[in-house]
Amino acid sequence: MKTSSHESRIANHSRSGMAVILVLAFLAIILIYLAGNARTLYLLERDLKLVEQKQLQRFSAMNIKTNSIEALPNQGSPTNASKPQ
Repeated sequence: MKTSSHESRIANHSRSGMAVILVLAFLAIILIYLAGNARTLYLLERDLKLVEQKQLQRFSAMNIKTNSIEALPNQGSPTNASKPQ
């Protein structure tokens, strides 16, 4: 009887050890997943800032063109004047 009781304790202890290993493995997988997501989020934030800078540069260049008064060609001479022949 002592042998069967002793064997059941070893089996329970072995199962308990296996459960701890599985929980640790599961925790490691979750931590790897979180680290990957954090890195991806950082890279996306950096890309978003780059896109925003490019858009601001493009829009500021457009505003300069549309809001400024451009000199017309031949501004000093009348447009309907007759040309010498």
